[in-house]
Amino acid sequence: MEDCNLEVYQLKKKNLSLFKKKFNISSIRPKSNIILEIGFGMGENMIRLAKENADQNIIGVEPLLNGQCNLADYCLNNFVKNIYIYTDPVQIFFKKYPKLKFNCCYILFPDPWHKKKHNKRRLINPEFLQKLVVRTKIVYFLSDNYDYYLNVKSSALKLKKVKIVLSSKKFKTANTKYLLRAKRLRNKLYYLTIDKE
Repeated sequence: MEDCNLEVYQLKKKNLSLFKKKFNISSIRPKSNIILEIGFGMGENMIRLAKENADQNIIGVEPLLNGQCNLADYCLNNFVKNIYIYTDPVQIFFKKYPKLKFNCCYILFPDPWHKKKHNKRRLINPEFLQKLVVRTKIVYFLSDNYDYYLNVKSSALKLKKVKIVLSSKKFKTANTKYLLRAKRLRNKLYYLTIDKE
């Protein structure tokens, strides 16, 4: 059984390499329609976005190998042609592709780093959000951690040189691993939409 799992994993890893060569982010025109997802996990929401937005390029940034392999394998086996995967942290992605602009960006259940002393490790802070919103029309954030939600909302209110509208209305997303977990644990969900005017 273990040998079988290893064989499947190695095949998926090979498919990831093949996928990245076939679908290179550098081939995307800066002014094209692009949706970004930061930290796509196993790729459930990326797949939903690709199906519902066939005319747009869907870029997913995810540094964890398991999720990368899973999504690349799905795309190759199901002939998905509008998904692109970036495998380094999003900070590096922004520096490498400074001209890309995004119609919207999804950040679903980012690591909340529960302990207060670890809060500085959180992905979203005022500086990061400023860089993101300048390049993005709409940001969709979802978490089951109230403190993180408040931090992101506070960061949004500190944005400079942009006018935004905040909304806590529920938005559409796939049933990701972490969304299903939150529902199973009956955790309250905190939605936040940052819409640039």
